[in-house]
Amino acid sequence: QLIMAERKMRAANLSSYFQACWKRQLNGVSFPFWLNWALAEPSSFITPEPLHQFFKMFWDHDRKWCSRMLGADELDFRFSLLQMCSGY
Repeated sequence: QLIMAERKMRAANLSSYFQACWKRQLNGVSFPFWLNWALAEPSSFITPEPLHQFFKMFWDHDRKWCSRMLGADELDFRFSLLQMCSGY
């Protein structure tokens, strides 16, 4: 699907490319920066268990702490100001 979006959109028009990717629920990254690095595929060295622990640590500790310090409304507002991520 990403290849189809690349064919339809010109490289010079980046916003239309990301819109085409967004319609297909893609992030727009076709070649990650580590593509040619030997042994640098994240799925080969970051197993599901550490990923689960990182996620759990953030939501069970860091987010609750920030929510208590800032307040839920302020935290939601600050997250709403973050730029949309394009990539991994």
